[in-house]
Amino acid sequence: MGRPEMTEMNYQQLIDVGLSEDFASFERRLVSTAEALGFPIISGVLMRGLLQDADVRITSLGNTPEGYLEVAKNLGEARRDPVMVKLMMQSVPIVYDQQTYASAGAGEIWEAQAPYGYKTGIAVKLHLPGNKLFLLGMDREEALPEPGAQLMQAIAGLQLLAAHAMTAADRRERPAVPS
Repeated sequence: MGRPEMTEMNYQQLIDVGLSEDFASFERRLVSTAEALGFPIISGVLMRGLLQDADVRITSLGNTPEGYLEVAKNLGEARRDPVMVKLMMQSVPIVYDQQTYASAGAGEIWEAQAPYGYKTGIAVKLHLPGNKLFLLGMDREEALPEPGAQLMQAIAGLQLLAAHAMTAADRRERPAVPS
């Protein structure tokens, strides 16, 4: 199987994400834009408080595969996930694959998510006012491009998408997932 083709994400797609009139159209536009970037899965989290806090409130969004929903919403697993740990500790985008999980001693987390398409990806964290964070990640089965122009284009695309999506997510928030 070849690498997924990155089509052109256009500026209008970003504007449309930010102007989504309801949560369903917001998610649909996020998915469409991620697909244009060559990533069939997109996952976002609007977090009030910190991940390690007992009273953290989380709103999830994206197109998490049905069979993986329960695991994806498990806060205990999220707190152990090396990508989440890195996102909480740094402000730069995270590029990850199986090695990220194996080197963190969390290979079983990768093994559980890989059958659902979460084999490699890119994630970012943005800050909102009021002790809120917005996390957005794109995943796919195929390896990411080697470091260079194509990988930088994918990272930049995710950062632009996250910047447009975070205020829409905050504005169109649906009820938080109980922790």
